[in-house]
Amino acid sequence: MPTSPEQSRPRERTQLWSDDRALSHALFDFELLPAPDRFDVWRETVLPLFESITDQPPEQFHARVESYDLRHIVMAMSAFSPLRFQRDRRHGATDKGEHLLVQLYLEGGYIGHNGYREIRVRPGDISLLDLGRELETRAQASNALSVVIPREQIYPYINPERLSYGSVLRGETALGRVLANHLYTIWQQLPRARAGECEHINHLLLSSIVGAFTAMPAESVGAMPEQVSREAIRAYIAQHLPEPLTPELLCKRFGCSRAQLYRLFQPFGGVAAYIRDARLNRCWQELSRDDNRPKRIGDIALRWGFSSQSHFNRLFREAFGLSPGEVVEQARSERQMRDEGGTRGYERPRPALYELLRRL
Repeated sequence: MPTSPEQSRPRERTQLWSDDRALSHALFDFELLPAPDRFDVWRETVLPLFESITDQPPEQFHARVESYDLRHIVMAMSAFSPLRFQRDRRHGATDKGEHLLVQLYLEGGYIGHNGYREIRVRPGDISLLDLGRELETRAQASNALSVVIPREQIYPYINPERLSYGSVLRGETALGRVLANHLYTIWQQLPRARAGECEHINHLLLSSIVGAFTAMPAESVGAMPEQVSREAIRAYIAQHLPEPLTPELLCKRFGCSRAQLYRLFQPFGGVAAYIRDARLNRCWQELSRDDNRPKRIGDIALRWGFSSQSHFNRLFREAFGLSPGEVVEQARSERQMRDEGGTRGYERPRPALYELLRRL
């Protein structure tokens, strides 16, 4: 006999709770890897979300990641050395650009921007980042609890466009403390949770996150100041690096004088030097990328705004101490060593978090 929707609901709930398996869990301590490999493995792990850059020798990098698969959401606790994180339009077009990232920083913190919004996060603060927008942050040595949320999971609660990306819920506020305690309590209970409870855990996470960030006072959102913001201009430059960028264009776009623009970028040697160095960094990333694709140095230089390859080669060597060709050859040699088993006689592992983020 056909059953009505009302009759079928209890049966569905029973089926949901009947899955008594433990949650999929992974713990990866990068100290177990040879020191030269630690940063490369970290970078590959989080690459579905953003690019990681270290200003320290890779051998000094340290990290530890613990993660839980909640089917439609990933929750992870990570400790890491000082890092810079970046996303641009090219990254977002091929990776997890439709995700939101909520982070509770237990230790450390970061400064930077998400889209055109400046962000400063301290211990105890909770930030909401939109990975569909350009991102550039600089983090101290930190310990952070992260929740990676596909955008479609938010729609049952609110239109994601109504959430103010780049928002920071301060740890000293009552609302911030409530949400921080809530997130941390859920994290502490995950070892005892069962797979059949994922839907309910996700609801607790999403409803509390949406509730807290939509209840924020307007002044807590961190609206851009009226005066010209260096971080806003840097965000614009990062998003438009492949395009023509001139001081005149930036002054017109942000309504400032050339003198104001120069003062803002004086610590970087001026805005022209800042743009040049940013483009050189993008070229380095492409040339050193271990993706087994042929790399035409002239095409890469042209794509990032260098019309003369000889001029590009000179600037590149001055900046990095290597020629573009040497960087390509170095990446090729490292890949060949790994393909052949490497000189250390082991296959470099990849944390389970990488596969979780790719599937999400």
